[in-house]
Amino acid sequence: MQTYAFQETSSHYFPAVKQKIMISSGPKPYSYAVSTGVTTSTTEQISWNVQILGSGGQSYIMSFRAENGGRLTVPEQVIPGNYGNFDSRYQAKGSYGKPNSASKSTNGWWKCGDTGIIKQWGIVSVGDNSVVTANFPIPFPNGCKSLVVSARSQAANSANDVLSAYGIAISNSQMRVALCADWDNHGASGAYFEAIGY
Repeated sequence: MQTYAFQETSSHYFPAVKQKIMISSGPKPYSYAVSTGVTTSTTEQISWNVQILGSGGQSYIMSFRAENGGRLTVPEQVIPGNYGNFDSRYQAKGSYGKPNSASKSTNGWWKCGDTGIIKQWGIVSVGDNSVVTANFPIPFPNGCKSLVVSARSQAANSANDVLSAYGIAISNSQMRVALCADWDNHGASGAYFEAIGY
């Protein structure tokens, strides 16, 4: 075993193995110098390097540093021949699902690009003791599976006052909504709705 002892004032490379490869046959002869060894630095970092120098001026360096438990650094891309050992939690580039879409208006909707689930919301204009037919912002391709309706008011009420709104989807594109109150100053100005379907 060879021992090196010196004062560290700059980075040093100590090759453990050196080889020169010459390809003399073929239309374009070429050669490479290949070495592997240890590089030291003034910051007490030590790395194990593989260096390849080509006769055409090419330079390739791969470095494994004894830092944070060992870190492999390569100046260029690492392109594996087999992706089977990559963590399946990471989505491959180009395999993304369909994008979501939405309308953020008062009577709006949101659609999931992957599942096709659609959520819709808005305000239906309906008066006291009335029933109206209203359109969804967009039709559900397969149907509305849930509809929630609530009265729209900020009026105060006593313990016995009741203001209610209710509704039902009657088709893929329409709903029936009703509103009723049992006191005059109910202040109702229509009903909110939220519908879910696909």
